[in-house]
Amino acid sequence: MAKQYPDLIKRIPLEGHELGCHGYTHARFDRMKEDEARIDLKQAGKVLRQFEKRLVSFRAPNLQFPRNYLQFLEEEGFLYDSSIAAYKPPFPRSRVEGKIIRIPATITSSFLRLPPALFLPLLKRSKAPVIFVHPWEFVDMSDMPIRLDCKFNTGEKALGNLKVLIRDLKAENYHFLTLQERANLEKYK
Repeated sequence: MAKQYPDLIKRIPLEGHELGCHGYTHARFDRMKEDEARIDLKQAGKVLRQFEKRLVSFRAPNLQFPRNYLQFLEEEGFLYDSSIAAYKPPFPRSRVEGKIIRIPATITSSFLRLPPALFLPLLKRSKAPVIFVHPWEFVDMSDMPIRLDCKFNTGEKALGNLKVLIRDLKAENYHFLTLQERANLEKYK
């Protein structure tokens, strides 16, 4: 996405948002050999650091990142990982592993493409929800040769849902933070 839409990706950090890494190929890291994972992270970092020199946050595709690969994130200068899901057993909490602070995602971004009446109540039950989105979700993917769940409510519909989410959470005095800011709120033992 960064190569295909560089002008849009450039705007992310320029407008005060966090640009995070999701890998280079969108392949699952739990299905990669160590050397493949290292190369994927290095390539992704090289592309994304053209837009954001201080690239520190990562989330693996499908929330699948082997614990023994965390050292590869450290090698590439990442500090935060959100490749674990708060909604999947063992229902992890934020913690430090090596030099990486792991912060669980509250829900998947595809959930945010459902009607707001479904996702808002769930998010509001969470004390400090961690939400992520993919840039491609705001591009109409309905005619692309991809999985049905990746086509569903993309483009303007997804953007509309994000606007509803932001408006509703701001109305309830939620604060929007980067992973680094969120990590600074945690107390680690």
